[in-house]
Amino acid sequence: MKKSRKALSLLLASVLGTTLFATSVVAAACDNEEKPTPEQDAQKALEAENNKVQLDVEGKDKKEAKTVKPQDVKHSGYDNSKYVLIVDKVEAKGTSLKVTYTLKSKDGAVSKAFEKTIDGFKAEAPAQDAQKALEAENNKVQLDVEGKDKKEAKTVKPQDVKHSGYDNSKYVLTVDKVEAKGTSLKVTYTLKSKDGAVSKAFEKTIDGFKAEAPAQDAQKALEAENNKVQLDVEGKDKKEAKTVKPQDVKHSGYDNSKYVLTVDKVEAKGTSLKVTYTLKSKDGAVSKAFEKTIDGFKAEAPAQDAQKALEAENNKVQLDVEGKDKKEAKTVKPQDVKHSGYDNSKYVLTVDKVEAKGTSLKVTYTLKSKDGAVSKAFEKTIDGFKAEAPAQDAQKALEAENNKVQLDVEGKDKKEAKTVKPQDVKHSGYDNGKYVLTVDKVEAKGTSLKVTYTLKSKDGAVSKAFEKTIDGFKAEAPAQDAQKALEAENNKVQLDVEGKDKKEAKTVKPQDVKHSGYDNSKYVLTVDKVEAKGTSLKVTYTLKSKDGAVSKAFEKTIDGFKAEA
Repeated sequence: MKKSRKALSLLLASVLGTTLFATSVVAAACDNEEKPTPEQDAQKALEAENNKVQLDVEGKDKKEAKTVKPQDVKHSGYDNSKYVLIVDKVEAKGTSLKVTYTLKSKDGAVSKAFEKTIDGFKAEAPAQDAQKALEAENNKVQLDVEGKDKKEAKTVKPQDVKHSGYDNSKYVLTVDKVEAKGTSLKVTYTLKSKDGAVSKAFEKTIDGFKAEAPAQDAQKALEAENNKVQLDVEGKDKKEAKTVKPQDVKHSGYDNSKYVLTVDKVEAKGTSLKVTYTLKSKDGAVSKAFEKTIDGFKAEAPAQDAQKALEAENNKVQLDVEGKDKKEAKTVKPQDVKHSGYDNSKYVLTVDKVEAKGTSLKVTYTLKSKDGAVSKAFEKTIDGFKAEAPAQDAQKALEAENNKVQLDVEGKDKKEAKTVKPQDVKHSGYDNGKYVLTVDKVEAKGTSLKVTYTLKSKDGAVSKAFEKTIDGFKAEAPAQDAQKALEAENNKVQLDVEGKDKKEAKTVKPQDVKHSGYDNSKYVLTVDKVEAKGTSLKVTYTLKSKDGAVSKAFEKTIDGFKAEA
């Protein structure tokens, strides 16, 4: 028995060892295979998840596809704990609906647009039949108002009208307005099909309302109710009457199940408050304005004393602007002004406007007491701002800085100029500690890109729009031939400067260079810059086709200038 157990143990060890060895060999082989990237795995998982997506529209067999909106589409079947589905648009195709939607992972790693079709919608009925059906349905409409025999018609609102009798699974009824006619009520309403195909306004009358009580009796009852009205202000003995607002007035004593009281305005009269209010019946039959007075407010402190206290507080006010020695006064805004020194538990200071005066800033502000008793505008001046650089010098400096600006587009030799957006343009070379460059627009010109940009100083003193051209983009397909033709035309270009043997090269400006030899009915040549090299002049110019298809910068040298003295 012991020998059998030992033999069995040896056999199991042998089998287990072989299995482990085989597993390690397979694992090593798998490790050597090329693994997909996490992005590829995520994309495959997204597409697999999309196969589970199910789309539907509730009650589709009773709806025409053209009436469905994106929000009507129900989606299920996928794992909504990991993915989000957004319906982008729907398009009716007879009794089917093509749905375009985006499925994306909640971690934002992958996203893709898909399309699926929902079938089984109701076939479209001709519009004429739908209109007839609507009018037939209207004949079934019944209107009523609950408890109408106890109500006057003039007290009824549109939402009080009950409607029934029609098929509310197919139609929607909206009460637009009501109009009282003695003991009857004329109701104007719209009946429309739920599929949105047809809609029409109708009128019906509801009879049997309570006859109106004579207005004189209602008016007398209103005035009798007003005698019961009591007005008060909480804590009035600690408040000055002039500080009270309409919403602070409490009203009681009257029957608020039948009447509504609205405080219209209040007016302080020393230690009393005159209140003007409107009392009206809830049925809207009668309404009237009344006045009552509330006494017992705190006596006002003499206004003269409050005004003196305000002016004394103003003497403590201190104004400042952070970092003013590095700012020009003209760049400061009201919200930049800091104020301190006064008692801000009793007073409020508001900066109204600022005005630069060289290296000073005149500040106009209002100081008022928090109780609203006194208020006055004051002026103070803050000195010590940075002196303004003369505008002319700043403008010259801006233009000099612009000469340093370098523009480029990454990988331009592999891009067509027409595909570039303003944000693709890189700018460098200038002092971005002092200046800001904003690319305003770009315009493709064949293999070149004209860039319009604004350069402005960070202190806001000067600003100007400039243009520069970036060359060397990939030629547009069909444009390869045009590019070759341009380069061939360039070989014909001849440059000269009139009277060059009597001029030093360094005195020549771009506009002095004459160009000829090429076909100027098809091409335009622009001299970009000139550079003197002893008795020679290096000319950089752009040759471009008039149709704007191709453009390129070239260089040629003009010899034979007068030697420099």
